[in-house]
Amino acid sequence: MIIYLSITIFVFLLISLFKNRTSISMRFLVGIFSGCLLSIFSLIIYLSKQNYYWKEINTIFYMTQSLWNALIVRIQIRPEVLIRFINIGVGLLYYSALCFVLAFTRKPKKNSRRLYILLAILPIIQMLLFDPFLQKKLQECVRENGFITYEMYNTWFAILSSVFRSINLMYVAAVIFLLVHFYVAHPKIKFLRVYTLLNLLCVVPIILLFYYLFRWYPMVLIKTTMKSGYYNFLVPDFRIGLLNNFVFSFFFLIAYVVHIIVIFKYNTMESYYQRDYGNISISLDTASLGVNTFTHAIKNHIQGIYSEVSYIEKRCQSDEEVQISTRLIKESCDFCFESIENANKQLKAIQLTLKLKALENPVVRARGMFHQESGSAPIYFQGSGSETMAYIDEDALTEVVVNMIKNAQEALEGKKNGYIHLSVREQGRWGIIEIHDNGHGIDGENINKIFTPFFSTKATINNWGIGLAYCYKVVNAHDGKISVESSKEEGTTFSIALPIV
Repeated sequence: MIIYLSITIFVFLLISLFKNRTSISMRFLVGIFSGCLLSIFSLIIYLSKQNYYWKEINTIFYMTQSLWNALIVRIQIRPEVLIRFINIGVGLLYYSALCFVLAFTRKPKKNSRRLYILLAILPIIQMLLFDPFLQKKLQECVRENGFITYEMYNTWFAILSSVFRSINLMYVAAVIFLLVHFYVAHPKIKFLRVYTLLNLLCVVPIILLFYYLFRWYPMVLIKTTMKSGYYNFLVPDFRIGLLNNFVFSFFFLIAYVVHIIVIFKYNTMESYYQRDYGNISISLDTASLGVNTFTHAIKNHIQGIYSEVSYIEKRCQSDEEVQISTRLIKESCDFCFESIENANKQLKAIQLTLKLKALENPVVRARGMFHQESGSAPIYFQGSGSETMAYIDEDALTEVVVNMIKNAQEALEGKKNGYIHLSVREQGRWGIIEIHDNGHGIDGENINKIFTPFFSTKATINNWGIGLAYCYKVVNAHDGKISVESSKEEGTTFSIALPIV
């Protein structure tokens, strides 16, 4: 069952990798299952060549006796090659598992490739030391030259086996620790916690199962004999133990099913929150804003006004003053229709694409959209001094900051020595964007209403009370918070808190 499910998932992964060739974590996930399949298949064929019992293999891998007999009779692969494939498969799995988790949990850094190369050194050394070709050469040198005894040689490699088994266990422990720590360390990012939990449920059990299956690895499986050119091939300590337990098998069956669901739901590792290319689409539910009710009611009234004005215009064609008035009324109606349409676009369901970006990006972009004209309030910016990273939709968040700056500029009308101060900083596990102005401030009775749709204290036809409601929805969709502090005639500060990674 294990091997058949592994093949199924491997096929799905290859299809996803073909669609997303630039995906780093997908490559490592394919590496995990490639190493798993290569080592398990090689081990099965190797055991068949060593006259291992079919019943024990069937207990774990559910192989029919006819298939087992075919492996013995028809597949002619030298044992040395099979041992080499086992070495490559095991090393590839442990290496890919750790790199996959690092690609998921670490911030994107320029030296990531160097780290991946360094992590490959120990698995490569392990594969080389226990490769049949090197073992043949070393054992023949010991036998012919006698610079050390054969017993001492075996003792040294027994020690090396123990050391590398400990290293393999450290790789497995690092995979589990990094995922658990990442899950605990980001309680504010809902979608990231969900994805991390899915990894814990599917990747970790598979790694543990593999480690239990190959707990004997590495091991010298080839031994020279007294006759040159003849070798003995050893059978590893392949005790079934827990693998023959139904509850244990069912547990890993669930892990495989979860893995298939994850692949189908998120398509690629990056699609479910990998750092470099992560995209998560979130629909903003704006039904509570009453968009349909608002547009329907207002449009009907304006359309009625427009129709009546058109009627008056036709009846009074000879009256020049009436014609001027009706034209102005029509222009106002057209403006209202346009404003309603813009409001409707801003309030409808919005699709956000979240990517891991520097939190300063949307703030810098928004500030660059305002020209520092003579007489206008200057806009200052203060960065955090470090690269504060968060999953954000940069375009949507830029629009939020632009709305905030526009509000600040309107609050500074008639104010001498006015200014706007933008800043980005870190506070615990939050990244904070602040927009401060020293304008007229907000009345205490209105400060709790400003995020309400269609509420506005600005007595102009251009203001529909949509901007802050839109900002609130966008920030909330980022799993963030938005708050305001204001003092009359002293200024206002809007704070946007977003979970950082």
